[in-house]
Amino acid sequence: MRKIYAIGETVLDILFKNKLPVTAKAGGASLNSAVTLGRLNLPVYFIGEYGLDEVGNIIDSFLKDNNVSTEYVYRYYDGKSTLALAFLNENNDASYDFYKIYPEKRLAVDFPQIQEDDIVLFGSIYAVTVEVRKKLIEFIRQANKRKAIVIYDPNFRKQHLHALHQLKPLIFDNFTYADIVRGSNEDFSFIMGSENADETYAEVGKHCQNLLYTANKKGVYVHTPQKKLVY
Repeated sequence: MRKIYAIGETVLDILFKNKLPVTAKAGGASLNSAVTLGRLNLPVYFIGEYGLDEVGNIIDSFLKDNNVSTEYVYRYYDGKSTLALAFLNENNDASYDFYKIYPEKRLAVDFPQIQEDDIVLFGSIYAVTVEVRKKLIEFIRQANKRKAIVIYDPNFRKQHLHALHQLKPLIFDNFTYADIVRGSNEDFSFIMGSENADETYAEVGKHCQNLLYTANKKGVYVHTPQKKLVY
């Protein structure tokens, strides 16, 4: 049976409104995707890392409660699970502060044996993080070799713009491993200054033939070598 693997960062998001904490929930781009798939009762596994602490326990329980396997999660004792403090303004737009204390050893897991037509999701800042990138890309290459379907979502946020010069070559390298690149208009505007799906595909298409471009109320644009579609 086809399996789905989502690899990425984990955080506990603590939301503040009017300078007071209002809620806390597990987050991370790939984690959110895995949870959505788990709620659909699909066979999904999360690959990542979080601490052997109470924050890590909250994240672990959240995944398991949403039918996501944590078999391939590295839980470390010599660090702390990541916290993200989200401060909401009157329009509920968030600004973030992150608190990260990682162990010296990162992503120390035995990766799953990928089978043909399995689906692998990777992306966000985790896929361009130097400390884990070597292991992550080795796993993605194995997925390519075994003919899995690899989907890359750069999920590039404004707070990382200061490091774009260093991260952009890694993002474009990640395009080359993907069967499908999926991203938002905001992602690609930040990364390459493109203003629409056509401009984005002109660049992404040099490295990956299939693009899913989401543009909020304007819809979803699908570009392949054969056709262009809008939903």
